[in-house]
Amino acid sequence: DYVFGIVIIRGTDFFLIDINSTESAILPMQAFENGCCANRVKMNRLSIVYARISRADLWWQTELACCSPNPNKKYNKSNIFGVIEDGYLIICSLKLCLKLRNTSLISRLTKIVKGFQIIPSVNGFIWYTTTSTNSLIVVKNILLNMKQ
Repeated sequence: DYVFGIVIIRGTDFFLIDINSTESAILPMQAFENGCCANRVKMNRLSIVYARISRADLWWQTELACCSPNPNKKYNKSNIFGVIEDGYLIICSLKLCLKLRNTSLISRLTKIVKGFQIIPSVNGFIWYTTTSTNSLIVVKNILLNMKQ
């Protein structure tokens, strides 16, 4: 599963990430592509991170990774995981995230709004970006109206 999170604590060899759950997750420094990443230097408290869940069970803290699960695949040439520096992140219900994945709204907005990208995650965060501020506000209002 792919999730968004907010950096709570930056340790010497790990980050503690709020993933909108009862317990925070750990993102080790080694969990980046090739074991190192220039982006992790930019990661400070309250930075937004896009990662995948690499381990989750009852006995251990959830662990995240900012690298692709299959590094040999062709689509992994541009790594989408790591620090998110632009766009807008909103917290919503899991029901709305699932609803967005199964609706045609995303494809319609992509055709209408210039430079529109959206990623609804499985942990109640929705990230989106557009090329203009006005479009950003319009999309935010559409998403907030869907919440109700």
